[in-house]
Amino acid sequence: MFTAFLLDPLLALVVLSALIIGAAIPLAIAWVRILPEEAPPFNFQKPEFPAAQKKSSYGFDYVPPPYVPKRLRFSVVLLVALSVCFVLELPGIPRNIGFRSIPAAIPLHPKGWIEFFLIIFFIAVPGVAIAHSFLKPNLLSIPLIVAGALVLLLWLLSSPLSIALTGAS
Repeated sequence: MFTAFLLDPLLALVVLSALIIGAAIPLAIAWVRILPEEAPPFNFQKPEFPAAQKKSSYGFDYVPPPYVPKRLRFSVVLLVALSVCFVLELPGIPRNIGFRSIPAAIPLHPKGWIEFFLIIFFIAVPGVAIAHSFLKPNLLSIPLIVAGALVLLLWLLSSPLSIALTGAS
């Protein structure tokens, strides 16, 4: 913990800002990748329909919904959880429990256990996102790997950097 006091506050600010911005960029890229594409403006050509289009018995055109693989669905769930992990680690978000010592980290009452398991869950989510993206590549693999690594670094380094920045213990 003494390294946090030896670190220059300006350097701590730069590193913390770089971690926050570095983690936000791949998360934003991943969120943009899952949004549907917008139609080009002023398309005066007659739209071409896919071969899978069918006429219903009422005379209306039926276009089946696009197939979304289950891998991508789980990646979207991981993206949501990773985004929550990122938001929880932003400076200014209150955190009541800390891992200063093992007896203080393992609570005795049920509310403390729930908080303890939520913290463990939010620390484990970036690792699961990285492992899932390596094992089952898809559209969100690279942003999830980069964001997971940077959010994990943010979880590990934000407390010492915040202490170095404020100079409080």
